[in-house]
Amino acid sequence: MTYFKPRSEETDELSAFERKLVKSLKCSGHLFPETDDEIRAFDQHFSKEIKASGKNIPNPAALLAKGRVDKMWTVKTEIDESVKENLAQAAREGKEIPDEIKRKMIDDRNNAKKK
Repeated sequence: MTYFKPRSEETDELSAFERKLVKSLKCSGHLFPETDDEIRAFDQHFSKEIKASGKNIPNPAALLAKGRVDKMWTVKTEIDESVKENLAQAAREGKEIPDEIKRKMIDDRNNAKKK
């Protein structure tokens, strides 16, 4: 088998199978179609998708008529405690925290909230 070269000017060097493969890839949209026949075949193959995609595009005049729209971002500040505990346990390689350290952590947290 020869080296795969999808350029039109080099298709003479390809085997019959490779030429058919290149044409098929171009007509199905996996390679850019280069000839009028390849473009027609591509259009026929994807005509429904091409027409359907145009329906999803909003009217540019309507978008411009709205003027500038500022996006208001919202940030979820809620913390899922079960996930937090699982991550902490994973960091400890699954080991439990001794009671003395748990008490120290609670004291530290309470002290930080007071500040």
